[in-house]
Amino acid sequence: MKEYVITKNNCGIREIKETPNNIQNEDMLKGVFEVLIYMKEKFLLDIVDSENAYVISFNDCEFATGVYHISKGDSYGCNVYNKELVTFLSLIGAHSFIVVHNHTKDILFPSQDDINNLESLETVANVIGVDLLGSYIITRSGYIEISNPENVFDWEEVLCI
Repeated sequence: MKEYVITKNNCGIREIKETPNNIQNEDMLKGVFEVLIYMKEKFLLDIVDSENAYVISFNDCEFATGVYHISKGDSYGCNVYNKELVTFLSLIGAHSFIVVHNHTKDILFPSQDDINNLESLETVANVIGVDLLGSYIITRSGYIEISNPENVFDWEEVLCI
């Protein structure tokens, strides 16, 4: 999996570029679960003091191919902009994707904004023909999928700590 940024060239055309921080070169991350653990450990989403959102792209074999830091907010929230999402997914040629963001206050329950964002993500995914595998919240204590908030996953149990 590689980390990307989106830039504009001299003609104003948006381009995708790899950052020097290429991730997990030897071991490909397969599936949502491995990516969630990786996001917790690499980007410290369970302990940072502001909300951050990342979009992770997958190929047709469910291997993670790229991660893009789509939004940084404050301790109360962050916004995911559809234009940035579509640009990243289109330029990287994603087959599917997930969105992961953190809650700084360790609340493992989606806010109304989280639910509204999920609906927007589903619409974008349908329009561009890329599968949305899920939208997840990570906190200090665990993670949930926004579409299934009653299923809470505790890090201690999941990671056998």
